[in-house]
Amino acid sequence: MISCLRCEFGGCLGYGFHSDCTSSSIALPGWAVEMDFSPDSWDPTTDNHVAFHFNGRQDLPLGWSPIPSFSDQQWHQMNIQIQSSLLTILIDGQEFLTHE
Repeated sequence: MISCLRCEFGGCLGYGFHSDCTSSSIALPGWAVEMDFSPDSWDPTTDNHVAFHFNGRQDLPLGWSPIPSFSDQQWHQMNIQIQSSLLTILIDGQEFLTHE
């Protein structure tokens, strides 16, 4: 079962309000890794991308990188590594994003 305490479909990465995802006063605390294959106007690029977000701020990713479409009907492995303040995201063994 998927639940969302304060959200609407289509925005704020599932833990903020859709009507205003840019106000840090309404977002729930936390971080999210987004794999986006349908970029919106607030995204950092019009390409497919992986991004790292904090506190529901989908308009202000701390880091992002373009990714392939992965529309090959195959399983893909995503590895998120966190060591101290370093976040690394690998997909199928290839590093796509590093943020410190």
